[in-house]
Amino acid sequence: MASKRAKKKKQKLLEEKEQQIQQAEQTRDEENIPAPQSDAEPESITEEPVQEVSAEAQEEIPQEAELPESNGSEEEPEETQEAEDDEQSIIDQKEKEDFAVMMQSFRAAVEQVNEKDPDEETLIRLFGECDTDSHKEKVIENPYEIVEKEELHISQLVLKILYAASAVLFSCALLVFGVISFLDEDKLISETENRTLAARPQLTLSALFSGKYTVEYENYYSDNFPARDFFISVNGKLKNLLTRFSVGESTDVIISVDKSDDDFAGEGVDLGVKPQENEGMKENTAEVTPDDEASIKGSIIVSGNRAMEIYTYKEKDAKRYASIVNKTAAAMPEGVKFYSLVAPTAVEFYGTKTYREGLHSQREAIKNIYSMLDKNVISVDAYSSLVDKSEEYIYFRTDHHWTARGAYYAYDAFCKKAGQTAPAIDSFTTHRIEDFVGSLHRSSQADVLKKNPDYVECFELMVDATNTVYSTAEMTDGISTYIVAKKVNADNKYLAFISGDQPIEKITTNVANGKKIVVLKESFGNAFVPFLCNNYEEIYVVDPRKVDLYLPDFVADNGIQEVLAINYCFGISNSKYCNELEKLTVKEVKE
Repeated sequence: MASKRAKKKKQKLLEEKEQQIQQAEQTRDEENIPAPQSDAEPESITEEPVQEVSAEAQEEIPQEAELPESNGSEEEPEETQEAEDDEQSIIDQKEKEDFAVMMQSFRAAVEQVNEKDPDEETLIRLFGECDTDSHKEKVIENPYEIVEKEELHISQLVLKILYAASAVLFSCALLVFGVISFLDEDKLISETENRTLAARPQLTLSALFSGKYTVEYENYYSDNFPARDFFISVNGKLKNLLTRFSVGESTDVIISVDKSDDDFAGEGVDLGVKPQENEGMKENTAEVTPDDEASIKGSIIVSGNRAMEIYTYKEKDAKRYASIVNKTAAAMPEGVKFYSLVAPTAVEFYGTKTYREGLHSQREAIKNIYSMLDKNVISVDAYSSLVDKSEEYIYFRTDHHWTARGAYYAYDAFCKKAGQTAPAIDSFTTHRIEDFVGSLHRSSQADVLKKNPDYVECFELMVDATNTVYSTAEMTDGISTYIVAKKVNADNKYLAFISGDQPIEKITTNVANGKKIVVLKESFGNAFVPFLCNNYEEIYVVDPRKVDLYLPDFVADNGIQEVLAINYCFGISNSKYCNELEKLTVKEVKE
């Protein structure tokens, strides 16, 4: 509104000035009219207009500027120039007044929008000197645009401060963690993850230039990051908080996030109808847990006080695993027997109906894997032995492994297949290690698991035996260790069996029968191995993930007659484990 009023006022002043200029021009024209022949008439004609112009111009023209008598001489252009200068000075003065009005209007508009009164310096910084009417009107009519520019200026300043603070904090965090990493002592075993951690690699020129050192160091630092267990615990608790829901009135079900392929999870395909061997494998007669109607998104169910991993069959993984086993068996020296034992997991016996049939059925998965094995591979049906004993304590509730009791029933099945005899289970002396909360609690952080811990049942050896751990296939750096521990100080009580996962272990017994066997295993085989002491003079235990060796030469050099590959159902989908297992028969990689 203020802009329109100023514009109208300016227009009115311009119109008045034009009228004055027209009157002045008309007067000058009248003065230049030729005089009549009469001598008396010209005086009355010429004097009256001059007096009129002088009176009208007196208001606008300075006093010292007098109009000279017009006689048609060359002084007329100078008179016109002075009039134009006077006109311009009036216009300039008026524009200054208009600018002041616009500035005042703009202040009011900005104050109304931004709730503050900017000073003149701020206004000039925002929209410049505003030397055109159109620009001024735009500013007055659109004060929001100027306010937004001011707010943007402030926002950019705040962002710069935040970015600088973030960079400083990040640099400080890196520095602190770097110092801690340099000073703290490396752990050998992760109790929360139930595995041996990567050791600091040795720096050599060949390892550095081949790239092996950087890869190994990355794995080492990942396993020994400061406060790693704390962050794992916090992550698990957050998962628990975000994924907990109630089923029925008293059952808590916690669904973990999906696992990666290396953690044995993935989508599957329908098994379909395939020709089967091992048709004698027993049906699963274990009591069915009521099917929970919750939407399952992840890999772990915690129902009641038991946790279970959801298994899903992937045929491409099964085919690859069977192919690796066949290739390994074929590479063995002549006369060496090769056994394959695939162990089921707890969900097969204690899971809901949904996760015990179709592509989730481990019974069908094991049958399919065994059907792909060559005739020179002897498959061991541990499944049928476990089905009959599913009411016993054969699987931990808080951990993904089977118990030593479950491993014993698989050992009994192996002995029957190998033509050997297993001592009766009740003939063993046993002891218990209490308060075991395992890997499934770490994954789910379910409080119900921590409040209902497992115990580790240990079957003591019936024979005299010693165990030595080696880091290389040459077996020159042996360290003595236990086979079955009396107690475990670490939280991971499953370490009671053969010191957990080690590169190579050699067990020597007083069973003087000359029999030697090598066991290729991941952690599921740890509870199984001690029972073999009853049947073999020497037992070699190899974890493919921990050591580089060429298996055919290792078997021949140590006079081994039997090989047992023991893995649980998730192991066949573990790409890292399968990669390492396959390398055992690739001599170029091992040299």
